[in-house]
Amino acid sequence: MKKKKGFTLIELMAVIAIIAILAAVLVPTVSGYITRSKKTAIITQVRNAVGAMETFNITAPNETDKYTLTNNENVEIGDLPSLIGSDLLEINAIKNIEEMTVKEAFMINSDPNSLNKIVLDGNDFADLATTVQ
Repeated sequence: MKKKKGFTLIELMAVIAIIAILAAVLVPTVSGYITRSKKTAIITQVRNAVGAMETFNITAPNETDKYTLTNNENVEIGDLPSLIGSDLLEINAIKNIEEMTVKEAFMINSDPNSLNKIVLDGNDFADLATTVQ
């Protein structure tokens, strides 16, 4: 008698079914981790920007030069030439939040639950627009 080598059709179908079940369980979990890491990166960049603004405020020679919510509510973080490119803040430190306003940045920085309130619009990490609910 000759021995047969290989797998039967039933064995192959069982393996494919197990792989499909694992994929159905793991894909949503992994995508949740990816979204959470993107939000965490945004919060880190917001903290870098707000920290740079607070450092600038401490060292600003004139009161009118300071970044506050009242005089910079609608100013985008990418439009802060005195901070960006200086020793306080590099452009790479805020590459995903350049279009965020100073007001939104201060709101995210002051809210301990901001990770759950950030909504990501866009699929590509480089093109993320962030909003706060």
